[in-house]
Amino acid sequence: MAEVNRHDGVTHNYLRENEFNIWFTMIAPDMDAVEAVLGEITEKTGIKVLNLPASKMFKIKVDFRMDD
Repeated sequence: MAEVNRHDGVTHNYLRENEFNIWFTMIAPDMDAVEAVLGEITEKTGIKVLNLPASKMFKIKVDFRMDD
């Protein structure tokens, strides 16, 4: 996970007990940049990273009231 986390565009990272045991999300300026990062992770770890881009973006806005 350290190799994945060292990239600035990684926003979430989850370790799972599954065949696909690390799941992460990342943002980048374009798909070429995404592919470059995924290629770098594969090169450093020897693990093939699947690119599963979102087909729809979901944003959830949460406001927490902070009382003194």
